[in-house]
Amino acid sequence: MLNFKLFFDLIGREDFVQITDNNALIHAVQFADDVAIRWKNIDIALIGLNFQGGADKVRRQLYKLQKSSVNYRVLDLGNLRLNDNTEENYLKISEVCKGLMQENVLPVLIGGTNDHAFGQYLAYQELEKMIYVLNIDSKLDIREESNLLADKYISKILLHYPNYLFGMGLVGYQAYLNSYEALEMCKKLNFDLLSVGELRQDLKGAEPQLRMADMVSIDITAIRRSDAPANPDSFHFGLTGEEIAQLAWYAGLNEKLSSFGVYGYHADLQVDNSTAEVIAVLLWYFVEGFYHRKGEFPLRENFYVKYTVPFLKEKIDIIFYKSLLSERWWLEVPNNEEVKANYKRSTLVPCTYQDYEEAIAGNLPDRWVRALGK
Repeated sequence: MLNFKLFFDLIGREDFVQITDNNALIHAVQFADDVAIRWKNIDIALIGLNFQGGADKVRRQLYKLQKSSVNYRVLDLGNLRLNDNTEENYLKISEVCKGLMQENVLPVLIGGTNDHAFGQYLAYQELEKMIYVLNIDSKLDIREESNLLADKYISKILLHYPNYLFGMGLVGYQAYLNSYEALEMCKKLNFDLLSVGELRQDLKGAEPQLRMADMVSIDITAIRRSDAPANPDSFHFGLTGEEIAQLAWYAGLNEKLSSFGVYGYHADLQVDNSTAEVIAVLLWYFVEGFYHRKGEFPLRENFYVKYTVPFLKEKIDIIFYKSLLSERWWLEVPNNEEVKANYKRSTLVPCTYQDYEEAIAGNLPDRWVRALGK
């Protein structure tokens, strides 16, 4: 494991003396300056990208929230030392995240601009595994005409070599902020797209998509301006604070997820603490989701029910699995051994009971078709 003291400006409990509540979360979190770190005793590591002091402002709101009954094994590593060299910053983020993941610790990045998710993505390069990346964002950041890296970092991911992107999803996008051509291109690339309107009709419908992800990045521009105004691109419409907290809970529950980032907080635009509060609450729900995982994946014998739906015309069977621990559903994609060998991924795709109902009604589920395309 890398020497984190070379990368971070450490913080400690003494930096939050204004929090005096004994039941506050700060009393359940370890700090990197406390004692020698035993990585086997850590599940989650918080990493501040302290752009304009934003990570520290989020901490002040996060650590005064109430701790729950779970056994927290959370470490605050402090603030990563960033400079004016963008590529160097990406590599620092990559090295730290990679080192943590190799210790089976989940890195949570707080602050910075949206393009810092590219550094998060680079951490997977040496892990020799194809990954599914999920972005919660109002816009698809492939705008090459822009001078801002945050507007086109998805392009960097798509064009990066070596490429280890198995699939990508965009949740919470707003169609009127995205070009029709860009959205159509993503559909042809088998991206999984879920708009704000679709989410609002069925928020639970986003859960399988979050359960698919190895990496999740949230741009707070996905949250409506009235709830999170501290971003120059915030818009009147978007996800509510409650909705983003629910999505963060789903992300925490995902046993495949190995990194998580919340970006786009411009602390200089903060006239009050509203944006920091929203980010703090979504982080609280993410951590709670993590500690409510069921230990159900990979699926274990005697802990699931298998359903087979035959499609005689297509001469195929679609196999569904229902967990007896959580009642969540998966479907199986063909070419089992080939996909496992070449992509080092499970061929079980998270789905819903509605996908199963669609199949028994004689229709190939859209989720199965898209998964097969990947």
